[in-house]
Amino acid sequence: MEGRDIRRLTTGIGALDEILEGGLVPRQAYLVRGGPGTGKITLGLHFLTAGSRAGEATMFITPGEPEDQIRLHAESRGFDLSGITFLDLSPSPEFFTEVEAYDIFSPSEVERAPITERIVEQVKAVQPVRVFIDSMTQFRYLADDAFQFRKQTLSFLRFLVAEGATVLLTSEDSDEIPDDDLQFLCDGIIHLTFSGRNRTLSVTKFRGSSFQSGQHAMRLGQNGVGIFPILLPPKRRCRRRSWIWVDSAPVFERGAGVCASPALPSWSCPPNRALPFKKPASNTAGGAPSSSRWWPGISCISFVPC
Repeated sequence: MEGRDIRRLTTGIGALDEILEGGLVPRQAYLVRGGPGTGKITLGLHFLTAGSRAGEATMFITPGEPEDQIRLHAESRGFDLSGITFLDLSPSPEFFTEVEAYDIFSPSEVERAPITERIVEQVKAVQPVRVFIDSMTQFRYLADDAFQFRKQTLSFLRFLVAEGATVLLTSEDSDEIPDDDLQFLCDGIIHLTFSGRNRTLSVTKFRGSSFQSGQHAMRLGQNGVGIFPILLPPKRRCRRRSWIWVDSAPVFERGAGVCASPALPSWSCPPNRALPFKKPASNTAGGAPSSSRWWPGISCISFVPC
């Protein structure tokens, strides 16, 4: 499915929309993966502020970095976060000073319930069109094992999508904490890399649409993320034609077949072309009879498959 007729949501980065053939498909979940400093949060800020400028309700869920620190860094890059709702699930300073012991239940079981309640309450109240989560890696520690994390994450994403949200979530790409399970659960994957001076962005999965594959150059600066898509040759668009024979002379007939372009200034049809034209039984196989000529004023045609 090409997905060309589906309404899209802009990512806030024009070049990324171009790579995604028009933007994100609404009400799906997309994974942004990469190591530290690759620009995951900055890309998410582009996504949220684009929705805020369009008058959409947006939400930033942060289980790790506190809200005031995110706002400080965002403002230094010129992002206006005034229209974005934050759900700050990061631990407060009091968490360290107030020692809490869990004698019967594990910490994950005790903390999971109130966090879930806060998320559900806030999402129901805000009804966000866009949700950015940084990062899902933090939620792993609320699950007892990999199976429970996968089940809880799938349920969480389905809840957000059912509420009408398009979700962007980040994951820390490392050997110690692999994110293969998240890659399977999400509808799309955007991979960010940073090695030395080179930054790249690549899309490896985009359910419901085509996309431009490959390693696209990326820049992270004071104005946010800049992306430079790989230059591709323009798509060849040509009218399909087939041939029929009338009194030993070929004429155009619209329909499925081959593409034709005037190329060879000869009076005879190129021999041995496997073309879907109709010809009398008396004609020789594999092309036009050598004695046939074109209509007056028409040059010979070379054939290129569409």
